[in-house]
Amino acid sequence: MTYFSGFCLKDEECFFKKGMFKNSFFESLPFDISSFSGKFDIVGFSKGAQSALRLASDRLKSGGRVSNLVLISPAFFMDKDSKFKALQLSLFKKNQVSYMQSFLKSAGVSVRKDGTLDTASFFLDSISISSYISLGTYEELEGLLNYGFEKLEYVANNTKIYIFLGGKDRIFDSNKALEFFAKYAIVLYAKDYNHFLIKE
Repeated sequence: MTYFSGFCLKDEECFFKKGMFKNSFFESLPFDISSFSGKFDIVGFSKGAQSALRLASDRLKSGGRVSNLVLISPAFFMDKDSKFKALQLSLFKKNQVSYMQSFLKSAGVSVRKDGTLDTASFFLDSISISSYISLGTYEELEGLLNYGFEKLEYVANNTKIYIFLGGKDRIFDSNKALEFFAKYAIVLYAKDYNHFLIKE
């Protein structure tokens, strides 16, 4: 499996495996992302979902194989206007750490001891995730906000796509995302779950 991390994160694929969080959506399912651990499986979370789709498209166009493409809470901002996106970038540029902490809070992370990245503590479902936090860049945020999923139809015509969405996602409008992605993929919609697919 090739895995791509979300914005402000690193090596967090374990978040989507059974046994990590008691309130994870995957605890209620007969499978988790370990089921997509084959050599030709590609998985991405949030911003990483965009990178996963890009790799799947490139691999297929070059004659390569993709068994499954799994997109977890794929960052979807196609419904947002240029003013919204410009504001996000301006806020990030003003104070990267403050923006990152606010972003993670919206995603469902509890941030304690706000301040610098080194002094803050991060918790998800009462579990410390501080070691998985990484300061994102302006370029990453810009790419996240402006990604258009143009390659989705091509990939959908050539492999299986599974998409997980949380109904209480506060990073993007999951209902609009559901409407868009349902045309191309098998979508699992977790009504009472946040961006990390943790029940609230």
